[in-house]
Amino acid sequence: MMRLLVVETRRLWLRRLTWFTLFAGLLVIGLTGVATWQQAQPVSAAEQAQSDNDYQQALKDWQANGEQMLKDCLQQQAEAQKTDPKADFQCQAANQAPQREWFGRQPPSFLEIAQNTTRNAALTVGFLVFLIGASAVAAEFTTGAIGTWLTFEPRRLRVLTSKLVATGVTGFLASAALVALLVGTTYAISRYAGTVGALPSDGLRALGLLTLRVTAAATLAGLVGASLGALTRHTGAAIAVALGYAVAIEGFVRAWKPELAPFLVDPNLNAWIGGQSTYSVPLCSTNAEGFYSCTYVEHTLWQADGARFGGIVVALLILVALWAFRQRDVT
Repeated sequence: MMRLLVVETRRLWLRRLTWFTLFAGLLVIGLTGVATWQQAQPVSAAEQAQSDNDYQQALKDWQANGEQMLKDCLQQQAEAQKTDPKADFQCQAANQAPQREWFGRQPPSFLEIAQNTTRNAALTVGFLVFLIGASAVAAEFTTGAIGTWLTFEPRRLRVLTSKLVATGVTGFLASAALVALLVGTTYAISRYAGTVGALPSDGLRALGLLTLRVTAAATLAGLVGASLGALTRHTGAAIAVALGYAVAIEGFVRAWKPELAPFLVDPNLNAWIGGQSTYSVPLCSTNAEGFYSCTYVEHTLWQADGARFGGIVVALLILVALWAFRQRDVT
């Protein structure tokens, strides 16, 4: 089994599509770097002067009219509460004195940019690793090479298992390298711009855990791609199945039956990467006057829910792929 795994892993890294996909990932990181460069630029003297002026004007206006604005807000709230006792216009909070940080552009710190870009890159990195896994396995069927493999190793489960494990190892290394390069590029840009900001240990720990979660999600995406490649036997078909699911199931079902969100990929992926995700379920009824109205109840998916869902789905796909490969003809 170890020899098969070594051969499969080596084959994956020798494939041109693997390197083409990684090159595509580098292009994405480059485009992200351009956006990061724009965000990390320090405030110019002209921008600083303009924001100072805006702040002073707002402060003067609040000092001159703040009390009247508060009275007007409280009066409007009292009028609204005659028909809706729960009406709350947040008058005290809305009437706070203007704060300096409200005005002008504040360059985000390295940790802020890195966390946002890493989160946003999860789908892209996952798709690239999915493509590596799907093409690596499906190509064996498209070219007929799988039949040659079975003449050397007739035990089918060992053959496909080695391909799946090799895909998992390759997907983990590829995604880890892309995410690490993304974070490193973000740090280099922030450091050059002089806007790195504070680096508290808890912030660095949170960023490290986020990169691990994104890497784990991308690795599972590679295994999904490999499983679909074995089931569909064509890279294009595997991609079509994934895109069809995203449009027909993730989009349509969630809009039609929002209570099914715990059984869909996107909410669980967001929960796994971000710590939690929420979804709203409408509760609709007709009152005594015959008016139809709906209220929305918010539910939360936690990180453990996302991990459980992802593990179960990938395990089922792998089992189905192994069963189909054992039962079906390879030609």
